[in-house]
Amino acid sequence: MGPILVIGRSDDRLCQLVIDELHRRNRAAYFLKEDQLLPGLRIDWEPERSAGRIGQDDWEVPLEDLSGVLCRSYGVPVSPEDFATKDGQYVSAEWFALVMSLLHHTEAPVINRLQPALWYKLKLSPVELATLAPKNGFKLPPSMVTTRPTDVRTFCAQHAAVYSPLAQAARFPLQTTQEVDQLLELGETLPFQLSETIDGDEMHAVVIGHDVFTITSQGIVEETADPDLRDRCLELGEILGLSLFELELRRRNEEWYCLGLDRSPAFYEFSEHAQTQIASRVARVLEEP
Repeated sequence: MGPILVIGRSDDRLCQLVIDELHRRNRAAYFLKEDQLLPGLRIDWEPERSAGRIGQDDWEVPLEDLSGVLCRSYGVPVSPEDFATKDGQYVSAEWFALVMSLLHHTEAPVINRLQPALWYKLKLSPVELATLAPKNGFKLPPSMVTTRPTDVRTFCAQHAAVYSPLAQAARFPLQTTQEVDQLLELGETLPFQLSETIDGDEMHAVVIGHDVFTITSQGIVEETADPDLRDRCLELGEILGLSLFELELRRRNEEWYCLGLDRSPAFYEFSEHAQTQIASRVARVLEEP
């Protein structure tokens, strides 16, 4: 069994917990900390042979020896101040291109080996899910993207609406005519993404490999006892090529609605025990042949 490589930020708790769990199991595991990338990074790669070496500071491993990779990269190996500069953005773009290319060519199992459509998308809205996975097994809230003020007013008159920026996961409820008017003042500069607010039983589901866990309101992880929900989650992961992600769900009138997908969930809101459970399962997936 070869070593396992974890790529992520030094403050990513899941990365550190997975490393700790692998070491507890006496597995060789290395943490490539992208926010501490330079000047310690060392890489030598021949894509046509999927061969080379990668290392940082005091460790180095042959790429062809890797038996698994956990990628939690955000693609920004510089400080927020440096990222605001052209040089910082250039370094970040080059680093992200390298990571995506490397993971595409490596023969070891990867969590997650991203499709190009997901490279710059940490979270998917209902509109994006409808585009990338139209037959995903879940109902999606009625949604639209428009630049026409009349469309916005009509949608908000027909639905309990929420506005979301196209490039962010934030949601802003539109509960009054005044709030709609304030939103429309931005109409000269951007399109509007609107979705219906779905009431119902709130649930979060975490997919790890072939397992699906639900998260209680207390942040406790429980393996789902609903085979239909499990199948739907795994089907969506297969469509998107993801083996680690979190879904925000609502159950209304016996129907499952998906409000969004996070391909790199933080898990900070979960209990300490839940975080350890998740890290243990991720470590097991990395160890599987």
